[in-house]
Amino acid sequence: MLWRTDAPFDFVIEAKHEKQDDNPLYKKDHAQLLEAEHWFKEVYPGRESVRVSALPEPVADAKATPAGTFALRLADVTRLAGAVRELLTDMTAAPGDEAALRERCEELLVKANLKPDGIKSSFLKPFT
Repeated sequence: MLWRTDAPFDFVIEAKHEKQDDNPLYKKDHAQLLEAEHWFKEVYPGRESVRVSALPEPVADAKATPAGTFALRLADVTRLAGAVRELLTDMTAAPGDEAALRERCEELLVKANLKPDGIKSSFLKPFT
């Protein structure tokens, strides 16, 4: 999955739907993520990418060598969804014209760490 952002980078995300809680990131799974990143760099030259693997924990098999890759854990997906839900609730009740609503939305995105840098630092975990 590709998540385009307004930052100088985009998120390149791979998720396995049948991962067990104690399964690490395996070499073949990381290879798929690297292939996705390769495609991204060909299609979007000049854009930076952040590799993300959706997993229960940021643990990798010794053969995977996931340096520079981040994990999006289920607990963090839940926190991310909750932050988005709060933002939407606030925005649906917010008064104002289009410019005021855009400004309010931007403030809320920053406050909830929902801008790309905030997502990277608050919701993604580096692999161990």
